[in-house]
Amino acid sequence: MTKRERVTVDVTELPTVVFGHRALLWWGTWGFAVAEGMTLVLSIATYFYLRRNFQAYPPQGYPRPDWIAPTVGMAIFLATCIPAYLVKKSAVRLDRSATTRWLVILSVCALVLCAVRTVDFYALRVLWMTSAYGSIQWVLLGFHGSLLLIEVAEVIGTTALFVNGPVLPRHYPDACDIGNYWYFLVLSWLPIWFIVYIGPRIW
Repeated sequence: MTKRERVTVDVTELPTVVFGHRALLWWGTWGFAVAEGMTLVLSIATYFYLRRNFQAYPPQGYPRPDWIAPTVGMAIFLATCIPAYLVKKSAVRLDRSATTRWLVILSVCALVLCAVRTVDFYALRVLWMTSAYGSIQWVLLGFHGSLLLIEVAEVIGTTALFVNGPVLPRHYPDACDIGNYWYFLVLSWLPIWFIVYIGPRIW
């Protein structure tokens, strides 16, 4: 009977902090985005299902949603991708000062977007309880708005951590993935904005 040899591996040279697909958090972030994205897709499908029940949309007796304020808001949404990108870039460099600065800016942007979403609801010109048409409009904005509120809490919480410390190397991938999810948040709003506010004017 031979003695079984124990295999050992020297891991001292492996990095203690990783980014992108090598990090477990990266997979968790995009997994969450895929799950929430499917819910948004189902909500959009419901919108078009209801649309087939009417010759005109909005249905007769309902004003079309205002498009000017939501379009300005969409431009603001897209512009916030810049600080999100710079948060990611600074975090990968493990640059606390720059990461903190861009997180603070992104936190301000997040609060501004909450105000923008309030304007978006007013621009619908319909209440959720009036009809199925009003309900699906509010569902689309409300569901995406809930994702926005969750991300606002995450951004502000991470910002507080970087401002007050202590900041450990493992916190930088967290900041980096905030930027990743922010891209999803902004880009997922693009089709909803188009369908709700622009669509009734072109079909």
